[in-house]
Amino acid sequence: MLASLATKLRPVPKNTFHEVWPPKGDENAMVNAWIEAIEKLDILRNFKFYNVSSKLDPHSGISQRADAALYLIGAIPADILILDWDILSFIAEFKVEPNHDPHRFAAPGAPPIDKKKILDRHERAEAEKAQGQIFFYVKAQLARQPDRLFTFAMANFRNHVRFCIIDHTGAIVSEVVWYLKKPCQLVEFIWRYDNLTDEQRGYDPTVTTATQEQSDLLMEAMGQLKAQRTYRELPRMSVKGHENHPSFKVVVLNEATEEKREYVICRSFNENISPFGRLSRVFLALQVDTLFNESGKFVGNRKNLSEQLVLLNDAWRVSENNAESETSVCRELHQLGIPHVPIVKAGGDVRMPETGEVQKTFTQEWARKEGLRWKTQSLELIERTHHRSAQEITYPLNTARNAQELIQVLHDVLECIIQTFDKTGRMHRNVNHETVRISAKEKINGLARGVLSGWDDTRQGVEEHEGNVKLYRSGIWQCMSLAILENPHKPHDIFDDAEGILWILLYTAAHYCKHNGAVDLNMFDEMTKGAKNSDSAPIVIGGSLKRNWIQDKLLLKFSCPALDKLVHELQGFWKDHLLKWEIGGVEYEEEVLSNWKPHLRRLQGFFSEALATRQASAWKDGHFHPDRYPQQTVGGERQDEAEHRENSVLKSIAARKRSRSRAGTTKTKTHTARAGGKSTQPSAQTLASAEAAATNTDSIDWVHTSGNQPETARRGRSAAKGRE
Repeated sequence: MLASLATKLRPVPKNTFHEVWPPKGDENAMVNAWIEAIEKLDILRNFKFYNVSSKLDPHSGISQRADAALYLIGAIPADILILDWDILSFIAEFKVEPNHDPHRFAAPGAPPIDKKKILDRHERAEAEKAQGQIFFYVKAQLARQPDRLFTFAMANFRNHVRFCIIDHTGAIVSEVVWYLKKPCQLVEFIWRYDNLTDEQRGYDPTVTTATQEQSDLLMEAMGQLKAQRTYRELPRMSVKGHENHPSFKVVVLNEATEEKREYVICRSFNENISPFGRLSRVFLALQVDTLFNESGKFVGNRKNLSEQLVLLNDAWRVSENNAESETSVCRELHQLGIPHVPIVKAGGDVRMPETGEVQKTFTQEWARKEGLRWKTQSLELIERTHHRSAQEITYPLNTARNAQELIQVLHDVLECIIQTFDKTGRMHRNVNHETVRISAKEKINGLARGVLSGWDDTRQGVEEHEGNVKLYRSGIWQCMSLAILENPHKPHDIFDDAEGILWILLYTAAHYCKHNGAVDLNMFDEMTKGAKNSDSAPIVIGGSLKRNWIQDKLLLKFSCPALDKLVHELQGFWKDHLLKWEIGGVEYEEEVLSNWKPHLRRLQGFFSEALATRQASAWKDGHFHPDRYPQQTVGGERQDEAEHRENSVLKSIAARKRSRSRAGTTKTKTHTARAGGKSTQPSAQTLASAEAAATNTDSIDWVHTSGNQPETARRGRSAAKGRE
């Protein structure tokens, strides 16, 4: 099939890319020469490469710049071209030094590489940096494109290129293509990509561009929500911030009834720091299938559009070892009467419309194929399933009014943890300041109640490890327990969930409550390289600063007396637990796990005692203040200044986004494929997947995922990142 397709391309001159070899160090000249060479070949009918190395998108919150990007022709005006993460098709990174390639290879005529060596170990700092850049750009793209299941990338290292296909489990990287001497493989890859269908390029057919009317209704509903007295600020919630971003219509399959529901979304509230893992994104979404009849006429009530708003959670959950979805777990917990669990209105695994096949990652399947010469040995790749759930609106923890409400919310979440483990044997395994939410409806004594979300990584009982459980830690780094940070091999237990409450309280209070500043926030982000795995893969560990905080004399003092007293009590509880655990070892661990409930009820009692305090003086200075440690800049500028500077440019681009679908509609399927000058219509059978165009399937080079790394690793993640 490769030969038959190749005949449809004009012969590629061997000197096509000779002018790409730039003066040493001139990366920009290399990019321009390469793009010029591609344009001279006249092989692209639907896409165009642009040099975007100096074109920052100020609304993205991303200061790094990729070198080149592939855009749909006409998707963005060339005269005001920026690096637009919302609509680019894939990125191309360029390096002027061949040894910046993060993957080992043997040059032509050189002895073959020892195949027992692992390819994801970097011998040069520049090579490790190059790999980090590529995955950072992929992360930015996947985070900003809710209609993308996977993507491609190209890395050019002066005299050779590699092609990548990346999903949420890992990346498949091609062998070296020596394009200066043999340009045909590079040209064929680009030509094939231009011929692929949207689904083959990684676009999700269950996500389509919203109409202008649907987008306007979402903005109107958002305005109604913000006007309500009970509204709390949601990240990135301003209409001004949304108008520069494309809106999408998303299909959610309700697995309980098999009904399909449609929601309109815009920008997500959160951002992930890795393209791998859950990539959980939360959107404010408007249900629109009930607002329009079959002919597309609006039949809803504009006065109460906000009642149709939900939080849409889009995530890639672990699907191996009989892992259950958050939707099914929440349904079970509600049936058992367990409180403080999200109310799911619709949810289920995402299925392909035509085949009904569940959307899953595929990289792990390639990693398990027999006979591949090169692949990662440092981590077994995990299969993930695409899941969506529409839940009643809840608010982030940092929208608590004061310390008293924060304590009430955490008291409720601890009650949920205790009852869930007591009645079902389940551990949450991801208790953090993002999964702990504030109810929009429930109150007690004037205080909002807590809700614990993120139930897609729950497990029954004490985990097994050492061969029975894959080596990866679940959750957000800042809120992981001391024991899990120090030893990722440790089985997760109910006390790891409960300890997360301590770190959530301390982390949130340190950011938003008045205190004397005697706290080292580096304890939440501390990462060091620990002992190596059996295959010499380093393990990232932490926890030493958290250990110091628990064991040392507490110098931190909060201005709110009730909060300060609670923090001291919690420190004492966990200090005592840590001391007994270190002295008693396995015997204490077995005793405390078999008799866990009195210990956690005692822990909860500290929260109950604090909430029972009615004296106004105890809650003095307990109000939440602006974040003491906010993330404020985009590319060195204040966010509001960057927004003001580029607003007029982005408005014109946004108008183009809303009026154009991602695929160029029918143009992609009817272009001239240079087959004797005749117009051809490529079919799914004649269009081989793009990764096969330049990859010998007998020799795949692998880049492992960060499955054993935290999903977040920097301070201030709970704070609103938007420019509003």
